[in-house]
Amino acid sequence: MLKFFYRLLLLALALVAFAGCSAQQPAASRATPLAAAPTAAPPTAVLPTAALPTAVPPTAAPPTEVVPTAAPATAAPASGTGGPRFTHPTAISNPLYPIALTRYTIALGTEGGDPSRTEITLLPGTRVIAWNGQQTEVRVVQFMAMVGGRLVEVAYDYFAQADDGSVYYMGEDVTNYRDGKVADHGGSWQAGKDGAPPALIMPARPSVGQVFNPENLPGVVFETDKVLSLGQKTTTPAGPIDNGVFVEETLMDGSVEHKIYAANFGIVEEQASDELSHLVLYAPAGAPPRAVPDALSTIEAQAEDIADAVPGGSWAKVSADVDAARAAWQGYAGEHDGVPPAASSHQVASFITAPLAASSCATRCASTT
Repeated sequence: MLKFFYRLLLLALALVAFAGCSAQQPAASRATPLAAAPTAAPPTAVLPTAALPTAVPPTAAPPTEVVPTAAPATAAPASGTGGPRFTHPTAISNPLYPIALTRYTIALGTEGGDPSRTEITLLPGTRVIAWNGQQTEVRVVQFMAMVGGRLVEVAYDYFAQADDGSVYYMGEDVTNYRDGKVADHGGSWQAGKDGAPPALIMPARPSVGQVFNPENLPGVVFETDKVLSLGQKTTTPAGPIDNGVFVEETLMDGSVEHKIYAANFGIVEEQASDELSHLVLYAPAGAPPRAVPDALSTIEAQAEDIADAVPGGSWAKVSADVDAARAAWQGYAGEHDGVPPAASSHQVASFITAPLAASSCATRCASTT
């Protein structure tokens, strides 16, 4: 019995002690605690410290707003009775479209706010295209386009020169890419197939007001060009000129682009609503090889160093290499007056680092997890 009362007394004392502690505890401390807010934002991936290319002021008049017009249902008639005559079609020497005289070109610019690059290479050999009962031998040019450091298009274009000196576009085999994979072959066409005629891409003697169709297969590809001026100012890889051929081009969807052609170079400037491109390098066919300038060798070496540094996350080295490449280009451009404005040091730096952006982001993101 005493043991029972003793246990009862201990239980009562415990209840009193518990009640006293509960009365002294703040109400907030009895509430369910909320999750603490983070004190800092999580780290985000940072790309190499290359400055973005600045927009280059166009030398051509900006495109005017054009109300879209539907493309015709059938191809426009070819120039001349019975179409063009091709006696020596591969001797393409039209100075405004000198395909056979051009080994390699590079154009730099922007598209949709991203840096763009196009390369054109004259390939060896020829191809024969059958159209309207004729067999025409053509020259083959490889066209490659990159936007934001990613491949977006590779095309094989076919050209021939008529007896009057006009250059005709005979078709193209197009491969479009998306995220590094083949997306489709939209835009492909060939003279003699599906009713497509040879398409006049550059008259022998263009005149102001002249209209022609450099692509002429409605429903697939259709463009209408109009010559606006024969005295347009622009810059070529050899320096400024004031006799460029200024052309307005209306596409199948009604949108408008402007192009400037220069003698002995071909297209030197292109402009659309969200695109701008300048020819920055022209290598003529048959030109003797020369030693690479030291500044350009330095840029190549820095690009190789960057490729080696990115996987290891050596960002200080990447930044230093980009600065060295930019400085080398600034020195080279300062010694060569004919460097077009599109080939700025910012463009050079961005093109060195753009292909590395994806891998650098992945490496940095992995390092923060």
